[in-house]
Formats: sequence, C-alpha cells, structure tokens
Amino acid sequence: MTFLSSLTQGERASFKAYRAGTESNKNFSYDLNQKLKSDDGIPKRFKSHLIHLDNLTLKTKLQSEVTLYRATYGDTVESLLNGKVYKGFIAASDKNNCLGRYFTQHSSALNTDAYYIIIKCPKGSRVAIFDESRQQTSTDYLIPRGSRFSLVSREEVTNSADIRALAGTINARKLKKIIKVELVLKKRSWLLEIQRKMRK
Repeated sequence: MTFLSSLTQGERASFKAYRAGTESNKNFSYDLNQKLKSDDGIPKRFKSHLIHLDNLTLKTKLQSEVTLYRATYGDTVESLLNGKVYKGFIAASDKNNCLGRYFTQHSSALNTDAYYIIIKCPKGSRVAIFDESRQQTSTDYLIPRGSRFSLVSREEVTNSADIRALAGTINARKLKKIIKVELVLKKRSWLLEIQRKMRK
C-alpha cells in the first residue's frame, strides 16, 4: 500500500489543497501556516483541513534516516533555531539541487537573511511523503506542525561561487550571503500528544 492509497477521501482533499491550493485560494499552504504561527486563531475554513493534515502526517514512519533540504528567510526561522515548537508544517526536499526556486522571491528590501537549511530526520520520525517528482529525481516530505529541532551548526556562506551553487545564478546577484544551518528533528511522543488532545 502506497502512502496516497492509505489516505481517506478527506485526507486526500486536504493533502491536495496543501500541495496545489484550492480554486478559491492558490496560496492555501502559505496562508494556513501564517495562521498557525500567529495568535489570531484558526479560521473555520481551515479547521477540517487541519485535522486531516494532522492525521496524515501520523500515517508513515521513516524506515531509515532521511536528510532534507529547504531554503527560506530569516523572518520564519527563529523558532527552528532556538528549539521552540515550530507551529507550522514544513515541506522540504531530499535533494539539494532544486532549491533555487525558494530564493526567487527573496528581496533585499525585506531586510531578512536568506537561509539554507539541512534537516536530519532520524529513523522512526513521523514525516509524510509530500510529493515525488515525475522524473524521480527528488522527493518532497511534509514535517508535522508542532515539531522541534536541535541546532547542530550555523555558518555564513559569503563566497559568490558557493552562493550561486545554492541559489542559482540569477538569485545570487541579489544575495551577499546565505546562512547555512544544520538541524536535527527531535523525537516526539505521539501517543501522549494524541491522548492530550482527546482529553481537551
């Protein structure tokens, strides 16, 4: 049985919405994560999807350690680096040769640093397969919301050739540095978390 075939109809609909958006909201995953990271509460339109996404991230367990890669900006990584709970979901790839698209939207006007993130996910971690490329060159994974990470290393990449290798030639023109960090996904007691939710 494949991961997708194990999902219920509702879980598949929510998974599709997170991957590709909906007819009314093409930025579904971004908007959902922004709401999760704020203190404004979750709008009703997201609540059923949130239940399904929580359920489907519990359906698979890594059979071996997986190293994932992600690029993002400084205004979204603080809780990743300081060991606090990261309230949103995280999509990341098992290959580091397709990160240029993440740097495309970076603007120096944002006054935030660009980050290249390496995440080691230990064997047994609950991490869902998010998307497999048609050419089978890479696989994207979805890390559950509420995860915590341990910071292993942090360094600033300032060499222009190294920046081009990570961000691509066009994106490298607007980046003076990229901060490279290595994280380890912390193990969680899912049984205790489920029992706690049931008591609420």
